Amino acid sequence: MWQPGWCLCSGVRKRSGLKRSSKAEASQRVTTRPRSRASTLGGEKAARKDSTSVILFCLPWAEPWHAPLGLSIVANKLDLLDIDYEIVHGNTDLYVRLKKRLGALANKVFEDGRVGELICSELLSGPDSVGSSDEVVIRQRLLREVGITRKQASVVVEELQDFFDDCFARFDLSQTLVCGFGLGIHQTVPSLVLGSRIKSRWPQVKIVFGGSQCSDPMGIALLEAYPWIDVVARGECDDSLGPLFSALITGSTLQDIPNVAWRSGSEIHLGPIKAVSAQAMGSPNYATYENSYEKISPNERPANFYVEASRGCWWGQKHHCTFCGIHANGLNFRSKNVDRVVDEIETLIQKHKTVRIAFSDTILGIDHLRDLLPHLQQIRSRFDVEFLADVKPNLSKQQIYALANAGFIAVQLGIESFSDRLLQRMRKGNRALQHVQTLKWFAEAGIGVHYNILTHVPDETASDYYEALALVRNVPHIHPPSGVFPIELNRYSPYFENWSNYGFEKPAPSTFYEGIFRKGEIDLDQFAYSFKGYHPSTKDSLIETARQNFISFVETNWTAGYPQSNFFYWLGPNRVFLAREGNSPLHKVLEGYSARIFLECDKVQSIERLLENADESDRRTRREEIERLVEEGILIQSADETHVLAVALRRLALRPAHIASWG
Repeated sequence: MWQPGWCLCSGVRKRSGLKRSSKAEASQRVTTRPRSRASTLGGEKAARKDSTSVILFCLPWAEPWHAPLGLSIVANKLDLLDIDYEIVHGNTDLYVRLKKRLGALANKVFEDGRVGELICSELLSGPDSVGSSDEVVIRQRLLREVGITRKQASVVVEELQDFFDDCFARFDLSQTLVCGFGLGIHQTVPSLVLGSRIKSRWPQVKIVFGGSQCSDPMGIALLEAYPWIDVVARGECDDSLGPLFSALITGSTLQDIPNVAWRSGSEIHLGPIKAVSAQAMGSPNYATYENSYEKISPNERPANFYVEASRGCWWGQKHHCTFCGIHANGLNFRSKNVDRVVDEIETLIQKHKTVRIAFSDTILGIDHLRDLLPHLQQIRSRFDVEFLADVKPNLSKQQIYALANAGFIAVQLGIESFSDRLLQRMRKGNRALQHVQTLKWFAEAGIGVHYNILTHVPDETASDYYEALALVRNVPHIHPPSGVFPIELNRYSPYFENWSNYGFEKPAPSTFYEGIFRKGEIDLDQFAYSFKGYHPSTKDSLIETARQNFISFVETNWTAGYPQSNFFYWLGPNRVFLAREGNSPLHKVLEGYSARIFLECDKVQSIERLLENADESDRRTRREEIERLVEEGILIQSADETHVLAVALRRLALRPAHIASWG
């Protein structure tokens, strides 16, 4: 899930916590004549007078293989206004530099953005070598925990400093009017460092911050803490971009421009809050990103270009998942019409030479699953397009096969748990057996899946973990989770907003922030997105034992054994052929009652539904057959429901799942 408007945001389902080294590594049509250019900081050292009105910065630690949707929307708006601009893709520049010196470690620093924020924070507060202040001690400890040495950290700081120096060597911003910085959750420190230096050298430049880290009250905290910041875009600003940049360039008032906050002398002013409609949602122009990404080795992963079909969450609008950190104002679901989405996808393919397109939607809308996919299938008949998206794990088999036919190679699913009770506690709206069904159908369709399991759910019990463990022991051939993580207490989530009602202690900002900012530098209670603390109910020793048993099985047995585990079925005349490989090999043919029950249970069925319309003798025979199939591991039963475990072996081979990647 991505924050539209200014820049990409770390998604709720994209794990943002620090990974310890000992853990397993588990319709606005786009203009055709951009008035921009992409920066190339590699060799141009001589300073030049730059008359560009606006310079936009996409800085670390935004991952360079993700096209910056938000800044590209800003770029398209500036094109429509006929305003000259330039985008500096500093994240790409720094990644190329670090890759040469650190190899694979460069990926780790970018993929786990908190690591990069911690490392470069000494450029904000001063070198570690000059003192032993609290933030330095915390910073060094956190970096040791994730396996980053002082020498490695020094290389990152050195290259980042060289990048900043190159910016000053290249640009003379005496004629520039606005510098805008896109702040995802983990782009704050480099933006603060470079922004403050620009303002110090060229005080006439208006410094504008926007992005997911600038939603209320976080952006206002930045504005209050750093007097050199002039404007903060507070959340979705599609309607505000034109009036904002026009006013900044002409020196006009910002009064009445919605969704912005600005400084006037010593006072901070807040504009009105206004919702952005589907019709007003911007379209991206990725021209400068495409040029920038060409500097990365062709052996790297392909770049993801983003299209935004909708904003908000149609499920969360009705039932906000308790752990989900989407701002309440952003839950309101809005979707573009199908023709506009198709037009934007065609533009990406034709103008930007890409066939890898990711949907930025929190979850694909139901209407788009019905109406958009046929158009995508037509596009795929002409081009080998690869689509990626987040979807809710309650899709029908027909919907999943339609995704495959439309060219989707990977999806991210909000599975979160294999315990019915915990899913209910989190307001997920699904049952554990539905999740097994969904994962199985995606395997049949050849679509790769990525999902996480969450632990430390308030009021969890040991039984919840034993229930989940009993279920997943039966599915070694189904794709395991990408990781198992404790629930984070994130701003805007129901757990955070109603912490007292849920029984949490008062949230305190994550220790991570204490390793970045000097004490009192910024109001962390207002600025922080992630907060520390587990629910008291999760600290019971019996629960901890059950939790660790579950985690150990997932990481050691399931994940390690998955590549060698298969369970397929294929159909013959009035019979079903089964073949299972792994710890419990099986080769079997089902006929008669057995075959009929098997086929009925391809979709989760209640036991009562399987027995209805049968007389007493027939009910007894059917129940015995169901019990036998469960005992042989052919069916799986949870509560009063049952489901087929085997994956259909389809000869049409839509897309082999092993080639799919999500990056």
